[in-house]
Order: sequence, then structure tokens, then C-alpha cells
Amino acid sequence: MQATIAAAATAATAATAAAAATTHPSLMRLPPLVLLLLLLQQQQQQQQEQQQQQQEQQQQQQQQQQEQQQQQQMCVDGPSSPFLNEEEVTESSTDR
Repeated sequence: MQATIAAAATAATAATAAAAATTHPSLMRLPPLVLLLLLLQQQQQQQQEQQQQQQEQQQQQQQQQQEQQQQQQMCVDGPSSPFLNEEEVTESSTDR
């Protein structure tokens, strides 16, 4: 199975290299190995760009999830206040 996948990938790579060479006549002068290396470099760059996009999407999703969790938590806890709660305020005012 892996050999079939590898053969298909090699054939696809060779076909893509041939297509690139026909679209860019100056590439026809390059040795096949150089063409292959250029193509592999291009594929690697595309993969890195896809990975970066996926990471950005994941970060956005995580941020949205965190915001939703915070909003849900606020609904459960109620709004938080930096001031003393009413019981503490009434106790301190009666102590005076």
C-alpha cells in the first residue's frame, strides 16, 4: 500500500514538474533533480502556510471558546465588583 502511495506521489510530482517546466521555458534547461528539488521546496512552503493558517484558526477558536466560557461563568457568578459586598458595607457602618 505504501509503495503504491509513494509511486503515485512520485508520478504526481513528476507530472507537476513537467507542467511547471512547460509553463516556464527557462526551467526546461534545469536538470530534472533541480526541478524536483524546487518543486519539493514549493510543496514544503505550501504545507507550512497551511499549517500556519490552521494554527491561526485554532487560536481564534480557542479565544472564542475562552470568551464564551467567561461569559457563561459571569452569568453563573453574576457581575463581579471590586467594591465590598453589601453585608460587609453594613457591618462596617454599624461598627462605627
